[in-house]
Amino acid sequence: MRALKALLPTVAAALVLGSCDTGTQPQPQRIDHLEIAFAPIRSSYPVPDTVRPLVRGFSKEGTWAPIGTPTWRSLSPTLASIDSGGLIHTLGKGDATIAVEVDGVTAQAQLPIRGILHQGYVLDHNETWLVADTPHVVERALGVGDIFGANSLDTVVLRIEPGATVRFRPGAGLSFGDIEPGALVIPPGDSVLMEDDQPSPASPSWLGLKFHRSRSQLRHLTLRHCGQDYPFDNPGACIIADGADLLIDGVTIDHGRNGLILGFGASLAPGTRDLSVVHTTGYVATIAPHLVAAFPRGGAFTGNDGTEILITNGRVLDSVTWTPLGLPLRLTGGVSFEGPGNPVLTLPAGFHLRVDPGGGFSFAAGGLVAGDLAGAPVVLESTGEGWLGLAITHAGGSALRNVVLQDCGGSQGYPGSACLTFGGGDSGLLVQDVAIRGSRSAGVTMTLGGTFNPASRNLTITQSATYPLGVYARDIPSIPDGDYRFNGIDAIDVIGDYGIGHDSVAWRDLGVPYRFRSGLGVDSTLVLEPGVTIEVGVGMRVTAGFGNLVAVGTASDPIVFRSVTPGVPGSWMGIELGAGLPGPGTRLEHVVIADAGAGSPGYAGALRLGADPGGVLHNSTIVRSSSCGIVLFNGHAWTDDYTDPTFGNTFVDIAGPLRCQPPA
Repeated sequence: MRALKALLPTVAAALVLGSCDTGTQPQPQRIDHLEIAFAPIRSSYPVPDTVRPLVRGFSKEGTWAPIGTPTWRSLSPTLASIDSGGLIHTLGKGDATIAVEVDGVTAQAQLPIRGILHQGYVLDHNETWLVADTPHVVERALGVGDIFGANSLDTVVLRIEPGATVRFRPGAGLSFGDIEPGALVIPPGDSVLMEDDQPSPASPSWLGLKFHRSRSQLRHLTLRHCGQDYPFDNPGACIIADGADLLIDGVTIDHGRNGLILGFGASLAPGTRDLSVVHTTGYVATIAPHLVAAFPRGGAFTGNDGTEILITNGRVLDSVTWTPLGLPLRLTGGVSFEGPGNPVLTLPAGFHLRVDPGGGFSFAAGGLVAGDLAGAPVVLESTGEGWLGLAITHAGGSALRNVVLQDCGGSQGYPGSACLTFGGGDSGLLVQDVAIRGSRSAGVTMTLGGTFNPASRNLTITQSATYPLGVYARDIPSIPDGDYRFNGIDAIDVIGDYGIGHDSVAWRDLGVPYRFRSGLGVDSTLVLEPGVTIEVGVGMRVTAGFGNLVAVGTASDPIVFRSVTPGVPGSWMGIELGAGLPGPGTRLEHVVIADAGAGSPGYAGALRLGADPGGVLHNSTIVRSSSCGIVLFNGHAWTDDYTDPTFGNTFVDIAGPLRCQPPA
């Protein structure tokens, strides 16, 4: 039997030429022999089915010869019948002989009849497809389940014997449990083959397997040329599961379009293993985040044009460990860890994940444990257009060791607050050897009560669009040593509250200023170590009402108080000490106060004293005050003249008097 691809166009030509002979063209040669083909082309035809025979005439020289009206008959009437219009109906399994006669010339061809055609739309009773009936041919989308309530079965089960072959016509597929439960069970044994019902299809033309309300077992199964899209622009895949529990054991998807989709309602049964996706276009696998840990290991992913496994958005309710799956991983949406189980996500050393815009992790409960100081770094980065980052509500149980967060903190259409946002916990978030690079907003934002674990160290935040860190004042002491330079704004943004709390604290020099856009209030004891720089918002001030401000720098490493707009005299009010007397420990030495002096004339000054206990200001510089240098309120007398050279203070570019004392 010649290939129908060659026969069909020439048969059509024969019909045209046979009806257009004008007598001026050379007369066609007489028929020497006939050849028969069958349409559509298939390796075999099931029972019951219909087939159209086609005939072509040839001369002795092997050239085409026009033919008259053919007369068809079946020489195997128990296997196939043929009507007067030339349509064959298959009746039984075997090799049926189909004969044709044209102009006294005859020919015969064998029609291979194998297997069973499954023609219905619904399978609502238990059924087993036997090897003896192979191939099983599915004509259309066939639903398995008690869809119409026709019987009392809880689950309709389709069993396929090991070694069987199932073929699918264009647009066909198997769907389990769309309305009522349905299941596919393939017992252990020889491989089951599911494929297109045409030789060498150019592209997938059958749907694949779809599971909804189903507990199915797929063992030693090969699916070929599957993944046709569903109607109404619903993207297809060779295996789709949502709301179903699957056992996958030795499944291969070959030459498909899109491997498999495992949705939020899917689960994978114990014993799942050995999934291979080869020579497939589109994506290899798209899985819900709770399935990453259970995804089958083993198998192969080769020859595909998709080189990543996609993780969708979704919720995770139980603790999981994500490990490599044989292909790079890509997160396409937001993942939320939540619920009473306080789920913890563990990422081992060397774990690598790329994240799409809008993707990220939020931990409303539980937390994140990522990396190992002794291993390769954990890398979480964008696919090129940014991602949201990590948000941990209660960070006390979370730890990041040797972790890189890159190009996070938001993306176009998905504004973000920071690459890492975290809140309170018993011992704070542990970070060791962590690098945050290229945030599209801030590097880290600490919500109220958010602190770093005391064992934290070596945090690097660089190339952020705004601040490296946003923090409440009371939580500043927990910030670990690190490198916070080379960001859009090289300052630690102190947010939320005005004071530092009631505990005495010390702030270290972290290499960048602490920026207080709303001003700073000290109501306990605040110790500023050498090198610290405090930046204050426009029109704001630093006050130590009944607290102690201890700012003792060195000649080479002074403590600096300045405006958020350096070089603009009077852009902030200055330092105000004591509503009555400054705290007994208050001391400013080797301090620079720059660009202060905002306020009412005669009452404004860079250093504002409610009273002067003496010994407050030594070896310090007040520069570019827009009003007085020092102001003493409330009619109190000066104890010390801080302008006296013996105090070592310097006054540069002071707009008003060096000392002012408005009336009481």
